[in-house]
Amino acid sequence: MDRFLTSEEMADLHARSHIFLLPAARVHIVSLLQAMSYGLAVVGSDGWGMEEYLDDGRNGLVARGRAGKASWADDDAGVLRENYETMYTPDPAVVAGIVDAVSRLVEDRELRRRLGRTAREDVETRYNLGNWNEGMKAAFDLALGHGEEPTTPAALPALGGRLGSLVK
Repeated sequence: MDRFLTSEEMADLHARSHIFLLPAARVHIVSLLQAMSYGLAVVGSDGWGMEEYLDDGRNGLVARGRAGKASWADDDAGVLRENYETMYTPDPAVVAGIVDAVSRLVEDRELRRRLGRTAREDVETRYNLGNWNEGMKAAFDLALGHGEEPTTPAALPALGGRLGSLVK
C-alpha cells in the first residue's frame, strides 16, 4: 500500500487477511487491537509495550530484537524515552524473526487459526472498554493516593505493567 487507507478500506483489508505484521519499535495499540479483533494472527515485535498485549505463541508471535533500542522506559525519570535512529536500517535479528514467524504462519494453518481465535477472544474478554475503564480508574486512584495497585485480572491488562510502575 502506498497511500493512506480510509477506515472502511482498512476494515476490508483486515477482513480479507489472515496475518497482521507489526514489527514496530513500540506498541501501536489501536492497530494491534483492531487486527486482533478481526481474528488475525499477529506478528509483532518485542518493542516497548507490545508484550503487554501479545503473548508469544498464545495470541500472536513475537519477533525479538527491538526491545530497548528505539523506545524504553526510563524508570528513574518515570518517562518513556525514544530514539528512532535504529529504525533507519534493517536489524538482521528482527528480519530473521519476522521471516521465521511469517513462514510458520503460512505453513501451519492451524497455528494461524488458533492464534487468531485467541487474539479475538482476548479483545472481547480482556482488552475491552470496561476493563480499560477499570484499569484507568485504578491508575488515577493510585496516582491520587486513593487506592492500591489493582490485583484483579481484569484490571491488570488494561492498566499495564509498565503504566503501573510509572504511576508509583
